[in-house]
Amino acid sequence: MTDRRLLGFVPQGSDSLLIQAAIAPAERARAAWQAWTAQRPLDEASWAEVRMLPSVAARAAELAIAADLLPRLDGIRRFVWAGSQKQMLAARPILAHLVGHGVPVMLLKGAALTAAYPAAMGRRFLRDVDILVPADRVAEAAGLIAEAGWRNPFYPDLEPALLLGLARTHALAFQGGAKGEIDLHRFALAPNFCAGDDDELWARARAVEFLGLSCRVPAAEDLLVTTLEHSFRRDPDQVLDWTLDAARLIGDPALDWGRVVETTIRRNLAVPVEARLRYLAERCGLAVPDQALASLAPHSRDPVFVAESLANHLDAVKSEGEVRRALVRAQRRRAEAAGRVPAPSPAAGLPEVRQSAGGRRIDVRLPLADIRAVRVDIEDCADPAMAWRCRVHCGVIFLRRLVGGNGLRARIERLWQRHIPIERAWFDAQATGDLTLYIHPKVSDRDATPAFTVDCATERRGGLLVIRLRFGRP
Repeated sequence: MTDRRLLGFVPQGSDSLLIQAAIAPAERARAAWQAWTAQRPLDEASWAEVRMLPSVAARAAELAIAADLLPRLDGIRRFVWAGSQKQMLAARPILAHLVGHGVPVMLLKGAALTAAYPAAMGRRFLRDVDILVPADRVAEAAGLIAEAGWRNPFYPDLEPALLLGLARTHALAFQGGAKGEIDLHRFALAPNFCAGDDDELWARARAVEFLGLSCRVPAAEDLLVTTLEHSFRRDPDQVLDWTLDAARLIGDPALDWGRVVETTIRRNLAVPVEARLRYLAERCGLAVPDQALASLAPHSRDPVFVAESLANHLDAVKSEGEVRRALVRAQRRRAEAAGRVPAPSPAAGLPEVRQSAGGRRIDVRLPLADIRAVRVDIEDCADPAMAWRCRVHCGVIFLRRLVGGNGLRARIERLWQRHIPIERAWFDAQATGDLTLYIHPKVSDRDATPAFTVDCATERRGGLLVIRLRFGRP
């Protein structure tokens, strides 16, 4: 059963009424629509509600919608359709550029639903186009997108976008064209970052034509799981139309519920998926099998992933530090559970150190059989005016953020952060042997990032590896 602390993050009040009006069986939907219009004038509808109204308008006869509302609902439908068309047409040249260079493109989220179920066109607003490419071609795909003049809004230059943006997240946004936006994914979902997590997603994907281009979309089971997980993460728009996607997929007679359950458990996503499915079944009357809910229930109260779900809703935790700790604990648990892809074991001895991109990235290949903890020492900065950040990652597992500079001895947030414990399972799960340090100056204007140098030296002290960094100007 859904943890009671998560019940506040399922739709409530008028939001739930509008969802029921859009997707519930006719009798329940009609009562919900009447209740919603009684407490919510159409002129006061929020953006999240506006995005739902085209699907409500499509059920005008079933819901007995008042005749005076139909022209306004039709206008909203046209507006939503036009906005989605604009996003797709803006993205098409980029997709064509990727396909033309032989990069396999899989559509995700709203774009995948639109491609897989053309009848959804006009009812589903697309804010952006999400695409997944094979992990080993993400850098190539990002380069092709940047080549076409699209940029990440936070990192205008491609190098920091890849090293500092995509290094610690599952997707990177690019904007360009006529206010178009594409999210380039290296993993389909933020919680699933381990080697092999997306292998079955790719294996089961099917080919479709999207805007005249050959793309792929996930199988219905994978699309349902990814839709439900993504919807449970914090969304600044508080959108509701994930329910439209879920209802369409649940209504697909070919949906294999056994595979839905298996995929959810394998990806360690029972906490959000069970919460969403239970809401759709109990509050919206959708045909979710009791057996599927019963199979997920034992996994849906895992305290680590409940804490992660709470952390993703920033108002549900007490402090920024608590958020970070909850997310890192969940990351590490997933990596330990998924340590099924053995990474090459580095040779014993001193670790190999590789620096690239002007010193912004340092890869330290660890002799994992011997090293159990790492300490990062920051020596006095050669330039007293310089300040910097150093983020330490094991693959995509975020370990520590180090802050310092301005002529003072290196400052680390807390003394205990000097020693960073590491586990072989984290590396195995991600098929990597590198501990990576991403370094960038502390500046408010990302376009004015100054050049700098980093000297890196390592020293082994039994099971402890000491990494010494010294920052300066070129």
